[in-house]
Amino acid sequence: MTTPTQKDADAPPSDVKVSQILDMVRKSPSITMRTTADGWTIAEDRDSETGDMTQLSFTPAYHPAHPAVVLRTSGLNETKTDINVNMNMICEGPPAECDKLFDQFKALTAQMLEDLNLA
Repeated sequence: MTTPTQKDADAPPSDVKVSQILDMVRKSPSITMRTTADGWTIAEDRDSETGDMTQLSFTPAYHPAHPAVVLRTSGLNETKTDINVNMNMICEGPPAECDKLFDQFKALTAQMLEDLNLA
C-alpha cells in the first residue's frame, strides 16, 4: 500500500490561490459539489474509465487554516491490488494551522484505508 502524503511534490503552483481553484472547480461540469453540515465544500470527480477519484476539500470560513484546500487523488495501482492515495494542499492560513490540517487529513486517509482493510 502506498500512501504518499506530501505537501510539496506534485502540488499545484504556490502562486495559485484557493479562491481561484474553487472558481475553476465550480465551472467544471464533470465535478460534483456539495457542502457538508459543518460548512466544508467538497468537490469530487471520478474518471469513468479508470475509476480514479479526485476529491477537493475546501475549508469553511471559520476554520483556523482558512482559506485552504486539500486535494486527494486515489486509484488502483498497475496490478490492481492496492489503492494509491496522493494528497496535496494549498493553505493560505497560518503555517501551524496548515500543518494541523494536513496532519488531520493524513489521519483521516489512514483511517479510511484501515476501514477498507487496505492499510
